[in-house]
Amino acid sequence: MNRFLLRKICNSAQRVTLSLFSNWNIYGAENIPASGSIIVISNHLSNIDPSIISASLPRPIWFLAKSSLFKNPIARVFLNLYGAFPVNRSTSDISAIQWILDRLKEDQAVVIFPEGKRNYNGLQKADNSFAKLAIKSNTYILPIGITGTENMQYVTRVFNPTGKITIKFGKPFKIISKNEKITKENMNSINESIMMEIAQLLPPKYQGIYKDKSYKEKLSKNKIFQYYRKDMEKLCVE
Repeated sequence: MNRFLLRKICNSAQRVTLSLFSNWNIYGAENIPASGSIIVISNHLSNIDPSIISASLPRPIWFLAKSSLFKNPIARVFLNLYGAFPVNRSTSDISAIQWILDRLKEDQAVVIFPEGKRNYNGLQKADNSFAKLAIKSNTYILPIGITGTENMQYVTRVFNPTGKITIKFGKPFKIISKNEKITKENMNSINESIMMEIAQLLPPKYQGIYKDKSYKEKLSKNKIFQYYRKDMEKLCVE
């Protein structure tokens, strides 16, 4: 089956189930770039998050999935067709990083969960490799805050998503290049600032370690972002 046809069918079916069984709301859709490469970042609560995000975006996405999911031959075929690529979370997976960069060169949208794993009890720090990817890609980053999926851990819940599910899109941004030597300290600073962009889209109970006000004030002093200007490119308004 054609990859893009399968995604269209799956997304349409997911939108139907979300509309029938849940209270599904999308905010900030006007912030989504209609074209061009973009990294979509989100907090991660459930195994069905990729499907919910895909159904909420008006353009095709690609995403990483843990390599263990590809061991099942049927699941592997489905995941490949749906736009997933296996990532080894126990090490720095160079092939996964290169795959992301290749998709971005093709002006695609790639979804990444910076935390590297699901966190049910609030937002946590990003994986150390994410800041390097953000700098190397030199592309805009679209932050998302997702709530309401934490009680739906089984993949089969895509057929019966219930409760209040909210997707909130923030303003796209990219890292400002200061021509500084990449150090562990400034990588940590960039990661923390990026995670704050997600935290600001979430209710306090989901903000995790970024809920502390003094922490927010400290990060807000370091301007390292260039925000997306609406007069530069056409945006989706749906």
